[in-house]
Amino acid sequence: CMSYWTGGEDGILDRNNNTGTVAPTVRYAALKLYSELPVAHAALSGANVTAIGTPGLHGLAGIDSGRMGILLWNDGSESRTTTLELKNIPTAFSKGNLAASIQTITSDADTTPNHTAYTGQPLTIPAHSIMLVTLEKSDAPVLLDRRHSLGNETVLLTTMPMTDRSEISCVSGTCTMPTGHYAAYDAVRSIAYLGTIKGGHVASTSVTYMNLPKVIYASVQSFSNHIPENSITMSASVAGCTATTPPQSFSFSTRSQTLELRTLDTACGFDTSTKPVTLSFTMQSEQTNHAEIYLSANKAEADAITTSISEYNILNPL
Repeated sequence: CMSYWTGGEDGILDRNNNTGTVAPTVRYAALKLYSELPVAHAALSGANVTAIGTPGLHGLAGIDSGRMGILLWNDGSESRTTTLELKNIPTAFSKGNLAASIQTITSDADTTPNHTAYTGQPLTIPAHSIMLVTLEKSDAPVLLDRRHSLGNETVLLTTMPMTDRSEISCVSGTCTMPTGHYAAYDAVRSIAYLGTIKGGHVASTSVTYMNLPKVIYASVQSFSNHIPENSITMSASVAGCTATTPPQSFSFSTRSQTLELRTLDTACGFDTSTKPVTLSFTMQSEQTNHAEIYLSANKAEADAITTSISEYNILNPL
């Protein structure tokens, strides 16, 4: 685990054995750019980024009530030039008081982003580089920073990620390939990430807290062009009790749900806030899909996320 943090240039931090100092690496800088992407994510396609789909170039978009961002990275050996064609975005982001900027991290030793202005010009992403284009409203409301979204009183106990990165195994000429499905929970932003690869797999993750609020609001974003009924579910259980909340499911028409932990109080016969409560998330899909479930204790924040997801998609409308 420590090798991930201090594993030289391949880690997050690079320790100089001669001086004993520790400095952030290029990987740290790239992850920092990703963390600055606004909270409601959407995939990108060649429909609105001309070079997406060409070898090496990939992208991800994000939006909230005051910012819009496009993250582009090039893992190829040649630079790529692309243009952005933004569709299905709020009117506020297409005119008026906007600040637009570009940050670029290249594969050299410099971990400080190169800042330039963005005025709609073509973008050149060098080989092995990452770029974040940000549009920000100067008169924006409070941004969805997603810190303490489940309240300041909650105490994180454990998270249970999953991933199928098993090695290829072959017996008597028959080989088993890893499925590639995954799931994880971001305890800082209170977001569950679920991913499946075509073939009918299940991705699941869970998180355990103390002192959760009695009502949790959830919004879902799917990167597929559909969300099959009951394919994405969320439920809660408490230590010392066999009862669980009724699973809440998401669909194309139901992107938000409410998880009532009071039902556990009634079923278990005690105040569940005094016990560890586990939130579980599952996605089963026959197709390749990635979903994100955003949790909030505040209904206004949850509604803002749901609005960003459902009305302000900047790529293929779901």
